[in-house]
Amino acid sequence: MPVLPVTSATDAKSATLPASRTESAGQMASSRRGIAGQFLVTFLSNWLLFGIFFVQGVMVARILGPEGRGAFGSILFFPRDLLLYVGLLGGIEVITALAGKYRGAQRQLRGAAARLAIVTGFLSMAAAILLAGIFLPASGKGGLLGLVALTSLFLPLEHLQLIVSGVDRGSGAFGAYNRNRIWFGLAFPLLLAGWYFLGGSALFPGWELEAVCLLFVLSRAIGLVPTIWEFLSVSSGQAAGVPANLLPSQELKPRRLLQLGRGFGLSMLASELFERLDVLLIVMLASYSVAGNYFVAIPAATLVTLLPNAAGVFAFNAGANAEFKPTRALIAGMIVGALVVQAAMLAVLWGLLPLLIRSVFGAEFEPAIQFALWLLPVCALKGYLQFADGFLKGRGRTMIGVWARCAGIVCMLLVVWFLYPSWKILAIPAAALAGQVLVNFLVSWACLQSESMRVGSLLELEGAEHD
Repeated sequence: MPVLPVTSATDAKSATLPASRTESAGQMASSRRGIAGQFLVTFLSNWLLFGIFFVQGVMVARILGPEGRGAFGSILFFPRDLLLYVGLLGGIEVITALAGKYRGAQRQLRGAAARLAIVTGFLSMAAAILLAGIFLPASGKGGLLGLVALTSLFLPLEHLQLIVSGVDRGSGAFGAYNRNRIWFGLAFPLLLAGWYFLGGSALFPGWELEAVCLLFVLSRAIGLVPTIWEFLSVSSGQAAGVPANLLPSQELKPRRLLQLGRGFGLSMLASELFERLDVLLIVMLASYSVAGNYFVAIPAATLVTLLPNAAGVFAFNAGANAEFKPTRALIAGMIVGALVVQAAMLAVLWGLLPLLIRSVFGAEFEPAIQFALWLLPVCALKGYLQFADGFLKGRGRTMIGVWARCAGIVCMLLVVWFLYPSWKILAIPAAALAGQVLVNFLVSWACLQSESMRVGSLLELEGAEHD
């Protein structure tokens, strides 16, 4: 697949300006400080977002109880857990990569991102309703289908926020990127807090589940306001000296962007199927009450993924940098360092999680502790995997993660098949752990071989894997 034959105004300008060695060294030092600052801001933003989501989870659990929490998690599984990112079809990675390469084309890219989000959002909505119509009745939860259709309305809204924000992320505007996603994350817990403190359950007894679903969709519309405002602001003005049409319009049509993103889309499909398979099995095999405890355990265990989630953004950018040529020893050191950090965080959280769940969620969610302790090492490995796989994706080697996760899915299904008769529902988190161990080993091995990988255009390499 050819690279877009365009040179940005920034690239052309930099090619004509000679710099002394002293200036170059100063620029490199400044760049390193800038990257460190961006990483710190993104890491702190991830902590803040996790805090927001954790409080949100506590409020949902308190409002709905174990049974209702299990029902709400089952409703959201197909539209949010499975299809929110899979349904992007690789569009966010392509927009991010183009924004990094053509920094003068933000106006064009935001428009292209919005058009792409409308396409992927409505396609994902239809797919979520279809899949729920197949799986939920088979698990005895067919009564939730109406609420699945209602909550699926959030998909076009969140796709718009995610894909348009890829322009900020790719161009290095991490201030706007973090600010918009924090506001987007705040909207739902604020609405829940309003319902809780205004006595919504007393005013509308028996309608708590329906109200939470409606507030969830409404929050996505409210959370989108800053992104739309920024979109309109950029679209209404054009910076001096920047061409109005830096990129050929045919290269920014949704169909073309989806073609460029097919490898990333496949990678995300394999990733989400692998990482959500345990939740699908819980939805299919567990009662509402057991599922509710499992859904409470997931965010508690996810604490251990915060650092690698932030690092994954920068691992992707480092992998895509053709000037970054790490030795095998350096890559091995990065792998060991990341695993040591994850192990240390796991050890700390192992003692804190039981106290956290009892004190925050209440005695009725006591069974969630057992699930949380199983999921803690799963999430620790999941966080490391995001970091390592981000580096490979930046290298343009998206299919390595795809095949590794396919192996992980097979491993999980075999473990559940073998252990479920005796372990019952605990066979599911045990299978998730076994799958993570296998996939982490395969991806780490691939990272060690990346020293000899050719690094060129990110989009060129992505296409080369399929041509």
